[in-house]
Amino acid sequence: MRPPENYDYYNYDYYNCDIYNYDYYDLAHARSITIEYTPISTLRNVLSRRQWEVYVRTLYKRKDRKVTPVNIALPDGIRPGGQANFGNGPGSGKLVPKGSRLTPERLAKLQIGGDFLSTPEKQLFINILFEYEGAIAFDDSEMGLLNPEIEPPVKIPTIPHEPWQQQNIRLPRAMQQEATKQVREKLQHGLLEYSNGPYRSRYFLVEKKDGNYRFINDVQPLNKVTIRDSGMPPAVDEFSEDFACHPIVTGVDYYSSYNEILLDPCSRDLTAFLTEVGLVRQTRLPQGWCNSVATFQRVVGKVHCKQIPHQVRLFIDDAGIKGPKSRYNDEEISPGIRRFVYEHAEIFRQFMQDAWVAGLTIAGFKSAIGMPGIDIVGMVCDYNGRRPEVKKVQKIVDWPAPRTLKQARGFLGLVVYYRIFIQGFSTIAAPIYQLFRKNAIFEWGAEQQSAMDRLKTVITTAPVLVSVDFSPSALPIILHTDASTTIGWGAILSQLQSDGNLRPARYESGIWNDIERKYDAVKLECRGLLKALRKFRFWLYGRHFKLETDAQTLVWLLNQPPNDLPNAMITRWLTYIRLFDFDVKHVAGNKNGGADALSRRGISELDPEEDEDVDGYFDSKIYSITYDTLDTLQVIGRVWLLQGEYEGSDLMLGQYLETLQRPEGLSETEYRELKRKSKGFLVRDGLLFKRSRKRGMPPKRVLGRRQQRLDAIRGIHDEVAHRGVPTTFENVSRRYQWKGLYEDVREFVKSCLECQKRARIRYEEPLHPTFSLTALEKIGIDVVFMPETKDGFKFIVIARCDLTGWVEGRALKENNSRNVAKFLFEDVVCRHGCPLKAVMDGGSENLKFSKELLEDYKIKRTVISAYHPQSNGLVERGHSAIVNSLSKYCSNNIDEWPTYLPLALWADRITVRRTTGFSAFELLYGRDCLLPIDLSLPSWSVVDWEGEVTDHESLILARIRQLDQRNLHEAQAAKNLRNSRLGNKADFDASKRIRPQKLNVGDLVLLHNTILEHSHSRKLDDKWRGPYRIREIPPDSTFYRLEELDGTPLAATFAGNRLKRFYSRRELDADREEVSNTIRVSNGENDGDGGNLEEANEDRDGVGIENMDILT
Repeated sequence: MRPPENYDYYNYDYYNCDIYNYDYYDLAHARSITIEYTPISTLRNVLSRRQWEVYVRTLYKRKDRKVTPVNIALPDGIRPGGQANFGNGPGSGKLVPKGSRLTPERLAKLQIGGDFLSTPEKQLFINILFEYEGAIAFDDSEMGLLNPEIEPPVKIPTIPHEPWQQQNIRLPRAMQQEATKQVREKLQHGLLEYSNGPYRSRYFLVEKKDGNYRFINDVQPLNKVTIRDSGMPPAVDEFSEDFACHPIVTGVDYYSSYNEILLDPCSRDLTAFLTEVGLVRQTRLPQGWCNSVATFQRVVGKVHCKQIPHQVRLFIDDAGIKGPKSRYNDEEISPGIRRFVYEHAEIFRQFMQDAWVAGLTIAGFKSAIGMPGIDIVGMVCDYNGRRPEVKKVQKIVDWPAPRTLKQARGFLGLVVYYRIFIQGFSTIAAPIYQLFRKNAIFEWGAEQQSAMDRLKTVITTAPVLVSVDFSPSALPIILHTDASTTIGWGAILSQLQSDGNLRPARYESGIWNDIERKYDAVKLECRGLLKALRKFRFWLYGRHFKLETDAQTLVWLLNQPPNDLPNAMITRWLTYIRLFDFDVKHVAGNKNGGADALSRRGISELDPEEDEDVDGYFDSKIYSITYDTLDTLQVIGRVWLLQGEYEGSDLMLGQYLETLQRPEGLSETEYRELKRKSKGFLVRDGLLFKRSRKRGMPPKRVLGRRQQRLDAIRGIHDEVAHRGVPTTFENVSRRYQWKGLYEDVREFVKSCLECQKRARIRYEEPLHPTFSLTALEKIGIDVVFMPETKDGFKFIVIARCDLTGWVEGRALKENNSRNVAKFLFEDVVCRHGCPLKAVMDGGSENLKFSKELLEDYKIKRTVISAYHPQSNGLVERGHSAIVNSLSKYCSNNIDEWPTYLPLALWADRITVRRTTGFSAFELLYGRDCLLPIDLSLPSWSVVDWEGEVTDHESLILARIRQLDQRNLHEAQAAKNLRNSRLGNKADFDASKRIRPQKLNVGDLVLLHNTILEHSHSRKLDDKWRGPYRIREIPPDSTFYRLEELDGTPLAATFAGNRLKRFYSRRELDADREEVSNTIRVSNGENDGDGGNLEEANEDRDGVGIENMDILT
């Protein structure tokens, strides 16, 4: 009788639990009554009449009823705490008296080597256990606790939620007593503590294999609000394979693993549950919490990180410790102690030391130390290899004939775990897989029963598989493949052993789908190899192996040059196949029996392993090349190469594609690299081509000679509007290929004369600020053009002090050197004395009389470069303030500006300057200027000091203080000015396009034709003139002196922002005969170093002309 569909609902109503079912046994009558199928009313009557003992068994939930954690990211910055590396500090393990835990009785029960180890070897491991006795536990009182420096107490990350209160599961009295007993013990050992929080979960007991009960807190409500930790243990197949073929291994089980990790106090209330002794909460990592596995896996990974994965592999609380791969012919390093045993003991010693330092303990009775083999994740791993565990095999053999689809899935789910041991698994299991097809009716017939019996027979006689050895001294790896024309494909991955035998490592097989069965024999052989390589990619990619097949057509196809390909589909397959490094060999069918048998089992219409579209998979992995499709396989004529077109590595590559013969003088590594890179090239009509990486793009011709490369670039750049580097490179690289293509294009475009003369980019020189320490040490002189008045005034000549900013000015009718010289003499020299330096531009007003005046008074004259007013920036910038003041004073009567000029100058002198923090008047006179407002509303400046200064000495002292204060102000102003100019320099250098490479004397440069910037009728004129040669670079300056190419010097100086480096095409052409001697073959489309591309990249709108050598 089957239970009703709503059985779980009844069970939940009565027990408030949908996790477990119960079988109840009548002790008095020694008979069993299973009540899970009994109506609720009957159940209540039975329970009220007799005494029952309860046996609990797990009921697996449907997927839609399972509780899943929350898949959201943790807040930014949150990560597991603790040290990434530890072990150098003091250990946190317990220091216990020797022999207090390892008593003679307990030692006698430990699993140490059995008959495999000699007495001295056993004593070696026992000594290690005594050395770290504090890292071994046999009961809860000896259990360890993780050092919080490795991982702090675990905090449970949750989303916002409401606390929950659940009703307890009603347990029979016998189980209640057991539960209360365990709660008291856990309280005594600190695993539980009392709580008064708002949460309350339920709990239950689960029977262990030894008949005892495990106390479980139901944390399903907690799992619903927990943010998931996506960590997980390693894959079981990879995990078990690591322990095969080792002569000695150790299996360690951590004692009560979760109870050795503290739970943070702020998270403990989430685990609270109600017991007979009150509300309690857990202090350790909860059993059943969704993140417990990931947390413990992370913790033990930290603890043993120094030995993972080469010596130790961890699977939650189970640790496997590997020994060496060889027995060393049982060589002894000490009487009775073999070398491989000693090496493994040292590895075990390090493991125990790390566990002891971390404060963890291993379970003494559950660990198997120094064994010839161990049972791990369902596999038996020893020196011979690995095989299925006997208990698991027996479970498969005892599995009854399925009556439901769920039972059939359960059977195959167990068998598929061992599919690598079963030859032809896919084909044998196909009749059962047919039942899983959509809309299929479940009917277990003779065909399915035969498949089930066959699987049971095969699994009981499964071979012992070796693990593939990837060490440098490993023997060859061999892949056997075969494909039948009607059934499927098979493959065996094997490796030659030191005893000369070839032993299998894995079996794989598959059956064709309806479309694949229509392929011809050549396609099926190629398809079978492709699927085998996909299955074994993890073991074969990047390793050299031998491929053995009985299909001569496949051997012929793989030995064809890459350009002799049949059609697009096989081209795509072969492109992926050639990513692997192998040598192919033909063997007779009777010598390829294993793979041949895998491909020739019974026909089935369903291949469960081919749900994913293989073509789609490889389309995402490789780039295919479009060729004319051939309907049938045909042989193309012999490949030939025009060897005169190539040299160096290109010639070597072409010759290899022509002959498929190994070039002389290449090492094995170089030859392997040549073969790998040859897959990206082909030879057609005597020329070498590179396959395009972009799908649908044609191959690109490889240009071997320097002159051909320059002609290709010249034909595309010079004749197609002189575009910049990106456009030119794109157009060249679509057609041609050679090593250093991008660098050659960059150098060619950079040296183009027309592009250089039409470029828009200008570089600035880094600023070189000057500093003045005293007033009127340095002045700047300039003439400002003004509106002409009725009196004929139309200029203002201005002189300004570099430190104080004091300004002198005069209105002029004529802008000539006589008037400027008169102004300098009367308003500057006669009023303030001679400055040390005068800065002016090169205009005519600053020549003749002005120049003579400065020379007569020994004043140093500095002339700034043309079109670079920044050199006299203090005066140039100060014009606007004076002109704006005059505009406001004059209002609408511009003829009056000469009248108001003295007032504007006075206003400028008494204004506090941002750069110094003082006004020019204060710095020059040592006091503030008295304003009319100071006289009408007396300020401190007009206070009567007559009463304070009564004698000559007091007056002198007052003057000394005034002069001293002026000196202090002047020093502070100089400091402020320096800081301001240094800050301006930093801003300027950071915001402007500064020249990337310094210009030197002798460099060729172009001079910017600045006059064109404001011209609208000369847009087609060149923006740059030259080239010229740098003749002189004055120190700490931004201007240069130039000369013609014949040595004739130019009279003026030129600012650095009007110059740019000139690149001669002769330097590029002189390198045309250079030949590369490297044997490496370029596999990339851009081998250039990039360089400074800014100038070349912007020259996209230049006007094309024929190339010329301007230096001729």
